Amino acid sequence: MKKARVPALALCLLLAPFAAYASDKSDAEALMNTCEASSRSAAVPVRNFGGKDLIASLENGLALIKQGKVKLLQSKYLDAKAKFEEYQKLEGELYAALAPKYLERAQAIIDKAAEDLVDFAAKPEVSKALSESDRSVGEAKIYQDAKKYLAVVQACRVAKNQALSAYAAAKVEMPADCKRDQADASGKIFLE
Repeated sequence: MKKARVPALALCLLLAPFAAYASDKSDAEALMNTCEASSRSAAVPVRNFGGKDLIASLENGLALIKQGKVKLLQSKYLDAKAKFEEYQKLEGELYAALAPKYLERAQAIIDKAAEDLVDFAAKPEVSKALSESDRSVGEAKIYQDAKKYLAVVQACRVAKNQALSAYAAAKVEMPADCKRDQADASGKIFLE
């Protein structure tokens, strides 16, 4: 008795939906992991400098991630991906709102540090820290013009950290109102 052979094309047509299903699942899982990691990073600047409106927006974003995870558990992979993509859009809006605040704050810290430490300008570590912080703010402004808002926040964090390190180099106590900036530059949420 001859075995019936399924033509290769028919077999491919039968398996295609399963391959797409598996691809949608892995895409949704990868997007979920990306969103969860980036939401933890976004929480720091939002909670440190965002204000009530941005904190509420972040909370809405976290709810979107949770909804996406629910859809993932229900095997609704395309719906899950849509929720995660919605979160990513919201996160972009959060960084766009934070970027000008970060630029303003970094420049204020650099200006204050330069004023406070003018008598220590002869110390190479102090002048180097302040000039590097100024250069980092310049980079942040370039990112701002290019609408790369996450990069703005990161460059401003570096700038603030460099300016604050000038106080340590001069062995002068950093201003108390910069403790939030110091925690933020280290990637931590400031707890009063």
